Amino acid sequence: MIRSAEEQLWQRQKSPLLRITSFCLLILTGTKQRLHCLVISEWIKR
Repeated sequence: MIRSAEEQLWQRQKSPLLRITSFCLLILTGTKQRLHCLVISEWIKR
């Protein structure tokens, strides 16, 4: 179930920010990665 949902995310994304955000969610395992993804996404928004 989770995998199919992730695949739908990959297929639906169209902007680099969405792609990176979904990728971060895929590799997310702990608060360290979560903070890292937030920093990256915020840096890309600038």
